[in-house]
Amino acid sequence: AWALDAVGLGEHRDRSPHRLSGGEKQRVAIAAMLAMRPQVLVLDEPTANLDPAGKSSVFNVLLRLARERQVAIVIATQEIERAARYADRIVVLHEGRVARDGPPAAVFAAAAQLMEWGLSVPEMVELAARLAGPIPAFAGMGRAYSTLRRALRGRRDIARPPAPRAAAPEPAPSADKPQIVIENLAFAYPDGAAALRGVDLAVSRGEFLALVGPNGSGKTTLAKHLNGLLKPTDGRVLVDGRDTRRLRVAELAQTVGYVFQNPDHQIFASTVEEEIAFGLRLQGLAAEQTAERVAAAVAQFRLADQRDLPPAVLGGGERRLVALAAVMATQPQILILDEPTGGLDRRGHQELMDAVGAYHRAGHTVILIAHDMRLVAEHATRAVVMLDGRVLFDGAPVELFARRDVLRRARLAAPPVVRLAQRLERAGLPRGIVSIDQFAAAWASGAGAAP
Repeated sequence: AWALDAVGLGEHRDRSPHRLSGGEKQRVAIAAMLAMRPQVLVLDEPTANLDPAGKSSVFNVLLRLARERQVAIVIATQEIERAARYADRIVVLHEGRVARDGPPAAVFAAAAQLMEWGLSVPEMVELAARLAGPIPAFAGMGRAYSTLRRALRGRRDIARPPAPRAAAPEPAPSADKPQIVIENLAFAYPDGAAALRGVDLAVSRGEFLALVGPNGSGKTTLAKHLNGLLKPTDGRVLVDGRDTRRLRVAELAQTVGYVFQNPDHQIFASTVEEEIAFGLRLQGLAAEQTAERVAAAVAQFRLADQRDLPPAVLGGGERRLVALAAVMATQPQILILDEPTGGLDRRGHQELMDAVGAYHRAGHTVILIAHDMRLVAEHATRAVVMLDGRVLFDGAPVELFARRDVLRRARLAAPPVVRLAQRLERAGLPRGIVSIDQFAAAWASGAGAAP
């Protein structure tokens, strides 16, 4: 009971774990370890698929365990923001060796070197490294705000921020009939648990839409209706004007490509090359064309050294890339990505989203399921917030980040750089900044130093 309450699942104690969302299942696994009250607790990416509230809950529990019960906590993680806030000590591994070892402030002081190695650093640290002029390094929001407010005082010559990177050049969504139409969609699982309640949504061709919300809000359930993995209990879903209730998954797969949250639910072939080729063969492509697409996917995702290996023996991040490569090689018109960057380092994250961004700019529709609000801010042009099986909000990410009531209800949080920019608007920073790129561009326009 204590462990379930600690991870926020006390009310679900009698539900089948198989009916929980991916993030909720992860919390169950963590609770199972916590319940044994070990002296040493080792966790491998324990919060990769959790919503922000879930991440905070888990880290707070771990902190209490470390302090009150003297449990040694070791976490392998890409959750850099929380590692910087909670950890006593950070060990950076690079090429199989310990490259940095010390308290967070000391480790992140070498931000440039860490980023060169392909590692992430806290957003405030990265922002400090990006800004021009005599701005001292900072790691926390308070220090960043006070430092930049002093530098901005008296300046009013900062340009409007450029458009998000994903939107330039961005294909305009088609003005024709929507590519996806969801009408009064309701869905309940066999145990009676209602997952969707009267969802209405339309998606135009060429959009980059982010589905966000807390674990269990219905995001993945909604997405699985788009490729026929689930059929409506009530209402209907139309893809290119076709009712998904009347189509097989194999038929929809030619239009809708789905990359699962857990790549192990998707990959199965004996080699990486076979995995990428499988969907192409199902499409009936000639052997020569299949070989060309496999070679292109292997090169794009830097999988040449792994192409003859079984996907199952690869690391979690590499398996994610294999799953994405296999789906993108089939060139679906609609690409659905469920938490695609969980567990990836900075370089893997960037390569994956660069590939997705290029795919979007080529005219394809992208639907991203994410808890990472920085991912949403930097890439999506539209955000749909789900809560309790319903649509709570539908609009641009910049509008979402300005709606504190929506963020609070959905247990979401704007990225640190967005919160900092919002606080600095009274000092002269332009409105609408949602990324480090935009912040740095606005700063370079005239706020590089105090007058």
